[in-house]
Amino acid sequence: MKRQVLNKIAVAINKIVDWGIDLAYATAHTVYLITNRMYRELRTKKGRAYSLRVLLIILFSFVVVEINASNNSYLNPLVKAWSNDEVRIEELERKLQKTNQEILELQEYKQGLLQGDKKAIIAYIRQKFGDNSNLALAVADCESHLRANAVGDGQLAFTHNGIEYGRSYGVFQIRHLRGRPTPDYLLNAKNNIDYAHKMYEEQGGFQAWACYSGGYYQKHLSSL
Repeated sequence: MKRQVLNKIAVAINKIVDWGIDLAYATAHTVYLITNRMYRELRTKKGRAYSLRVLLIILFSFVVVEINASNNSYLNPLVKAWSNDEVRIEELERKLQKTNQEILELQEYKQGLLQGDKKAIIAYIRQKFGDNSNLALAVADCESHLRANAVGDGQLAFTHNGIEYGRSYGVFQIRHLRGRPTPDYLLNAKNNIDYAHKMYEEQGGFQAWACYSGGYYQKHLSSL
């Protein structure tokens, strides 16, 4: 009885081994056929193109899986770095846009100052005179109503060596005298304000302007 059981077990083992051998052979043969077919395909242009498409699909699938995987993803550092780069690029683009806007505003401001725009003149006086800008604006408003092309004091004009002197020009109505800039120079708003600031610093105040020494500037303080 025992011998019969053992014989049956041996037969079953032999069948399993034979099945395993057959399966291994079939697998190896299949792998060989596939490998051989791939080798032959890769030697053709069409086969290489097909293989490349398959590899790209596999690679794309891997990337999609990795991006949607947990924080332990192999690609997670790359994804983070890419995201950080995008953030930095966006930040740089915003800064560049802001800088371009500031450059445009500065160009418009300079152009406005050159053309005698009142807002530009007020802004430049505030920039130039700082804490004393309200007083400076009141003096300039009293002298010329902040007009860059203002010309006054015609009754004080005189000629010397064929050159006319004595008239007052520009925003701060600076008199054209020997040793001072020319009328064309003083009719430029920026030049006029710069020279007025120079006089103000040299004299320690606005005593050179009649609007200040006469107190007429005071009624212009409230209008600015």
